[in-house]
Amino acid sequence: MEQTQKVFYLETHSQNPYYNLAFEEFVLTHRLEGEYLLLWQNDNTIVVGQNQNTEAEINRAFVEEHHINVVRRSTGGGAVYHDLGNLNYSFITDAGELQELAMQRFTAPVVEALKGLGLNAEASGRNDILVEGRKVSGTAQRVSHGRILHHGTLLFDSDPSAVAGALNVDPTKFQSKASKSVRSRIGNIREFLPKDMDLPAFWEYLKQFFAGSGIVNDSLSAEELAAANEKRRLRTEAAFDAARARKIAGQSGYGAEAEEFLRAGCGNFEEIAEFLENTADPAQAKLALLRTLSEKDMRDVRPEVLHEALECCADISPEDAFTMRYIVSPRIGTEPLSCWRRSLIAGFSDAQKRAFRENPAAIWQWIVENIRQTPEAEYRQLVTLPAGAMRLRCADARSQRLLFAAVCRTLGIAARSGQRRRGVFLRGTLPVAGGGPDGCCGALLREAAR
Repeated sequence: MEQTQKVFYLETHSQNPYYNLAFEEFVLTHRLEGEYLLLWQNDNTIVVGQNQNTEAEINRAFVEEHHINVVRRSTGGGAVYHDLGNLNYSFITDAGELQELAMQRFTAPVVEALKGLGLNAEASGRNDILVEGRKVSGTAQRVSHGRILHHGTLLFDSDPSAVAGALNVDPTKFQSKASKSVRSRIGNIREFLPKDMDLPAFWEYLKQFFAGSGIVNDSLSAEELAAANEKRRLRTEAAFDAARARKIAGQSGYGAEAEEFLRAGCGNFEEIAEFLENTADPAQAKLALLRTLSEKDMRDVRPEVLHEALECCADISPEDAFTMRYIVSPRIGTEPLSCWRRSLIAGFSDAQKRAFRENPAAIWQWIVENIRQTPEAEYRQLVTLPAGAMRLRCADARSQRLLFAAVCRTLGIAARSGQRRRGVFLRGTLPVAGGGPDGCCGALLREAAR
């Protein structure tokens, strides 16, 4: 990180993945000023990305046999294996204007730190760091309330056989036997060092390199530690709780369907339970909204996303499956689920909203004129989420289409990502909106959906 101010250094003093991720999240959401550096380790753990299907990423038989922890982090990216030969780092600071486009801001100092040890290090793709062509680090990040968390792994002296055994290997990346392929693709920093050092020495080197002379050793207060521990407890207990599920199912308006949703949530049990237990929304509306989500969504969605959808669409009947699916549901395409309705509502005047409702094509015209395309700043596999596109006033073509559908839904216009034909999205035989080189999402009319 740039040395423009003091850097506060924190250690978790734990190798428990649930606690370490809870500790990191607490610092992100509660320490809202200053720059923070965390160095930490997880013992014998698979950490999956926020939007991944856990069952598809891990070798369950191997994981159970070797008693490997499986925990979900709050950032995107792929599954990674941690052992005590791996060192993790976290940067937490103000997001600034970069927001979701800040990978280079943090990977650059990591590359320079490795070069300082005499390694031929380079950033590769969006979030990998290579030494001699082999991956030694993977990174991910998230933005929360104007603060950015960027964290990554550093394979220093990890067991490659454990990596190969614990994770399901992507056959598009590895064409030969999994373990051999994984070993050839990943590397340990220690094997490339011109002068050997152990992990504690590497740990101290990184601490000084990242924070420099401006380092301030810090710690959480007793109250903060208690709050972080509570987050750890919730993460640890995030698996299915049969007794709690039965209790929720027994509440008025729920029944067995609620228990099915809780079971489908798997490691997201706590989030789904919190949503169902909250009395702010009617039971039938909550069930109807959950019916619009896929199994994968059930494992990833956060309660605040669901609450926002119901809050902003309170006048829609939960018995109207069409509008629940194409107006109320937070799922539009393949983007990560997020909150966007309140920011979009606030982003337009009452006159604009009336004009947009009368002519949905005007929404697309407004996007073309006000949300500039930035293909050079976008990553092929990612989209800029609707709230981010409105804030930054830039997006790629796919993100513009996502924003179009989100604005439609915010204004009560049924919309989805539809089949593209000659630059126009169609539903049935009725074109309802178009434009742009790639077309735009099509607003659905009820008649056209039949």
